[in-house]
Amino acid sequence: MIVSVISTVEKCLSYYPIRSVYTPEERYQQTLKTIDSIKKHIPDAYIILIEGSILNSAMEKGFKENVNIYLNYSYDQIVYNAVNDIHKSYAEGILILKFLQSDEFKNINVENLFKLSGRYYLTNSFKLDEYLNKQNCFRPIPTGVYQHDYTARYYPVLYKINISYLEEYE
Repeated sequence: MIVSVISTVEKCLSYYPIRSVYTPEERYQQTLKTIDSIKKHIPDAYIILIEGSILNSAMEKGFKENVNIYLNYSYDQIVYNAVNDIHKSYAEGILILKFLQSDEFKNINVENLFKLSGRYYLTNSFKLDEYLNKQNCFRPIPTGVYQHDYTARYYPVLYKINISYLEEYE
């Protein structure tokens, strides 16, 4: 599952005055690289791209040709509001929940659900064998980094949820 917002708005984030230094075309090309990295490092992956912004027809066609399922939720008012919010992680959470509650997800039979942020990619240091188990796999953020309290937090770029924990994940 790749979560993506290609076309960003000119609005500050909660932690930085610039939402993106990349154009939509650059973000699109970077997301294609994300898809290619998954195909390279997880050859039998079933790839779902969840988009939260309005794209031109060429970008939509390109994504549809490169993934198993392409879903664009930009038409949904809740998603639209979340994508344009000052908190990026809020939009990601809303997009993921929308997908998990969709008919498309209900028709997928998977043992593990990987989440990779759009525009990031797997490298040669990624070892699929380390993830082929019944556990959830998260990378913790060290206490005191990017936070104001001691609540446990995890990097959202890449993680894996075993399907038996799906309800808790939701």
